[in-house]
Amino acid sequence: MTQLEMFAQRRKQAKLAQVEENAGGWMGDVLSAVADFADDHRGMVVTGETIRNIIEPIAGAPHHHNAWGAATVQMVRKGYLVPTGRWVPMTGPKSNARKTPEYKLVSR
Repeated sequence: MTQLEMFAQRRKQAKLAQVEENAGGWMGDVLSAVADFADDHRGMVVTGETIRNIIEPIAGAPHHHNAWGAATVQMVRKGYLVPTGRWVPMTGPKSNARKTPEYKLVSR
């Protein structure tokens, strides 16, 4: 990894931490809701967009839309989502069918 790549990774981690900190209690609510959902739907294949569509009515909207990215990172770190290695098109109208990682739900 080059120094530039390492700098970019550190910057990304710092930004994710900042978004997570600004999310306050919302992040905990989302992780709790995902844990409950994963218990009932173990093995289901999802994307971050799928999770957002399912969990936002339960946990509410975040302070900023980027908080969903930070939440997805936490879901992977905590083991609720396991990457499948596939990237699939998003379906939301604002996403313009860009590719997003696919995950499998895991019960913890």
